[in-house]
Amino acid sequence: MNLKMSKQETTIEEVKPMRELVIFLYRIKKNLTNKNEAITIQLIIDTVKNEFFEKVSKWQQEQDKNKYSEEEVLKLILKTGKLSFANDDERIQWFEQFKKK
Repeated sequence: MNLKMSKQETTIEEVKPMRELVIFLYRIKKNLTNKNEAITIQLIIDTVKNEFFEKVSKWQQEQDKNKYSEEEVLKLILKTGKLSFANDDERIQWFEQFKKK
């Protein structure tokens, strides 16, 4: 199995098998009586978990890049003037009403 991160965009679908592998390895480790085997399995688990968290972190960063800040959205609303409000104060009030809190 190649655990190196690809340069292409990470997706949640990419990390699901890694999660399943970690769960599977924990089940194996739980039933082991040989200490050396348990240590080896734990090292594999740690490697896969580290890769999993790196990929999830990269995915989250990519998602964050695709978001507009509150300030950017408000500037766009004020700039377009397409919404029928009497003035900018009404536009701002409308924006405040519908933004995520």
